[in-house]
Amino acid sequence: MKKYGIELEVLSSVILSPRDQNAFYKGVDFDQEELTNTNVNIIYPFYQYGIYEKYIPHLSKNNFCSSGEHGAEKIQYHIPGSSIKGAIFGTSKKGEKNVRNVLMVDDIKVDSNDIVLKHIYKLQDVTQFHITKEKNPKNIKTENKEESKIPELNVFFPNVGIQMLKPQVKLKGQIFYDETQKDSATLEKILKQTDEQSRQKLKQLQTRIEKIYEITGNIQNRYKEGILNHLNFMKMAIQDLLYGTSNGTYLLILGGYKGLLMSKIFDNTLQDSIKSGIYLDVEKISGKSNEKTENFKGTFLPYGLVRLELSLYTNQKERES
Repeated sequence: MKKYGIELEVLSSVILSPRDQNAFYKGVDFDQEELTNTNVNIIYPFYQYGIYEKYIPHLSKNNFCSSGEHGAEKIQYHIPGSSIKGAIFGTSKKGEKNVRNVLMVDDIKVDSNDIVLKHIYKLQDVTQFHITKEKNPKNIKTENKEESKIPELNVFFPNVGIQMLKPQVKLKGQIFYDETQKDSATLEKILKQTDEQSRQKLKQLQTRIEKIYEITGNIQNRYKEGILNHLNFMKMAIQDLLYGTSNGTYLLILGGYKGLLMSKIFDNTLQDSIKSGIYLDVEKISGKSNEKTENFKGTFLPYGLVRLELSLYTNQKERES
């Protein structure tokens, strides 16, 4: 079995919350004045070792443990190896069952300073009119019947906060892989397939955004300029990622809130009929906005994009480290 070193570069915020771990609730597990966002009632934590009864952000390096006593160390956040393995096999590959049995990934530790509490943002009001060609978007009216409805980039579940791994973080870990098994491909070949599939999913999303942009541009609405700018930022961010230089690295989609178009590859003839949420790694900039035009900052990419670089340990000392 070969031992490989990996480096993960976080390209957009990663959401990894364990399903079997309880959320933190306002008034029970945290006090409202401890948060900068006064709307949050529920917090979903990032993966962490141990169990914590309280969420106390100003004591993130010295949180409360399950015993109720003040802990002596930082919360130990991590990316489960199973999550990375799942991202590698996000779409089925030939001989996958055999490969899964001989591929192991260690958990990767994450510094608490690289975890941030944020809202999820979603491009809303897009499924009503932008998919099927027979629907005329000009027939979709707002409640006052004066202007056609346009997409809106806004908070999804405003009362929910989620701990995320922030972009521009680099993490190191290890993968173990046995290429001697029958029908096993090289690890590089498997990762290349993953990279190609990740890019294909991004292209699906890019095509959808371009269609939303085109139709929104033809809608009669005085506030459309703002969302057109946001849609253009999305197109440019995906374009830069798809065609930027990344020799020797592989693109993975890790964690949740990806949307259907980023979860599965669809036949070209079916893509227009797929109703998919579009979640984006952005947040509103504090301060006044011009009428209905909001200002945002962030990567303008879908959540969970990471770049993986692989290196083979070649000597005994490296193998044992």
